[in-house]
Amino acid sequence: MSHGWPADDLTGREIDIPAPDGPFRQQYSALGLPLTPGAWADQRALDGGWLWSKVAGAFGLQTPDQAEEALRDPERLAAQARLVRETLDEARADRDGVLVLELLPTELNLAETARALADDLWDDLRGVGANDFRASREIALVRRYHAHVIASLRAQGRQVRALVVPYANTLENILDRRGRPTDGAEALARYLTRAGDDTVTVAVGYSQGATAVGLTLAGARRPKVAVMLAAMGGADLEGADGAWSGRVGDTRVLSLANAHDPARYVHDRDGLDDLLAGMINFVDPQKRLRGGRVGIHGSYYGDELHPLDGVTVHGIDLPASSPERRAWALRRAGMDAGTMGYPTAYIRAVAARFLRRPPDGPLRRRARWDWDLREQLRLNGLDGRDLDLRSLRTGPLEVAEQTVG
Repeated sequence: MSHGWPADDLTGREIDIPAPDGPFRQQYSALGLPLTPGAWADQRALDGGWLWSKVAGAFGLQTPDQAEEALRDPERLAAQARLVRETLDEARADRDGVLVLELLPTELNLAETARALADDLWDDLRGVGANDFRASREIALVRRYHAHVIASLRAQGRQVRALVVPYANTLENILDRRGRPTDGAEALARYLTRAGDDTVTVAVGYSQGATAVGLTLAGARRPKVAVMLAAMGGADLEGADGAWSGRVGDTRVLSLANAHDPARYVHDRDGLDDLLAGMINFVDPQKRLRGGRVGIHGSYYGDELHPLDGVTVHGIDLPASSPERRAWALRRAGMDAGTMGYPTAYIRAVAARFLRRPPDGPLRRRARWDWDLREQLRLNGLDGRDLDLRSLRTGPLEVAEQTVG
C-alpha cells in the first residue's frame, strides 16, 4: 500500500491522505511520535513535514517506513524525550507559530478485541504498555479531524508544530479513572508549561481525548484554543449535548457533542453507577440504558456497516476501488474520516469559522448539534447517482453559521 505525502499543504480545500495502517497496529511510540508510514502521512498533513525533518535528522532515517524499527528501540526513548522537549522549546521561541497538541481517543473496537482474545493475543496487547497507541482504522482517522480543524491556520502561513500527547488511551483507563482521563490532562498541562504562556497553543481531541482537553480547562495551565469533539461525558463533561463555544478565562473553546451520541452519557456526575450505566449503554447495540444511535460516534461511510454499494463518489465505484482511490473519493465528497455524527465537511467549516471569529462571552450552548450523515446524504434510492457535497441536505457553510455565527 502506498503512503505517499499529500500533494497539498492544507492551504486549499482538499487533503489527500492515504488509507491508514491496519487494526491493532501500534501507530505511535510511547512518547507520541509516529511509527508507521500512515501515521507519518497524517503528521505531514498537520505540520507539512516539520516533525519528520527533526526525527529523520536525529535518528538518521531516510524514509518513514524506517521509523517503526528505530523508534521502538527502548534505548532511544531518552532521545525521543529530548526531541519532544526541543519541539516545545522551539514553539516557545516562535511567536508567530502555532503548537497543536493532540489527544487521541480510546480504542473501543470490541469486535477487534474479541478476535484478539480468540487469537490468544490479549497478553501481547496488554503487555506493550499504556501508551501503546494500537489503533483500529476509526482511531487512526481521528487525526484527520485535527488536520481539518487547523487548516485555516496553515492557510495563514503559520508554522504549525504538532505533537500527540501520550496518555493511557485504553478501556481500563476509563474505568480506573471513572471516565476522566486525568493522566491525559496532566500530560497536556506539562506540555503547555514547557511551551510557555506566550505560545499560541491549540489543544484538540476526540472522544476520551476531548475529555482530557476539557479537564485541562479547570487547571492553571490552559491552551489558547481548545477544540473538543464528541467528548466522553458530553460538551460540558456532564452529559450536555449541542454546539458550545465561548471563553474559559483566556482560552477560546469549541465543544461539539451530538444529541444522539451515546458517549455523552459516559460520566460520573451522579456517581459510579451512573458511569457504569453510561459505559454499558455505549457498547450496547440497542442503547437501552441511556439512549443514542449506533454509528454516531464511531462509524463512517465505507466501513462494514455502511458500504456504498451501487453509489459512485466523483465517478468512483467504491467497493471495486483500491483503498487509496476510496480515500480520495470520500475526501472529495467531504466524507473522509467523518463519523456519522461529526461529518468532516461540517467540522472543517465550523472550525474555520470559529478560529476566524470566535464568539465572545463565557462558554455556553449556542446551537443544536444533532447531525446524522446518513440522513443528510439521503442515500436511499441513490443507486447510480454520483455523490458529492451538493448531496448534503444542509451545506457546511450553513452549519457553520448556525453553530458559530
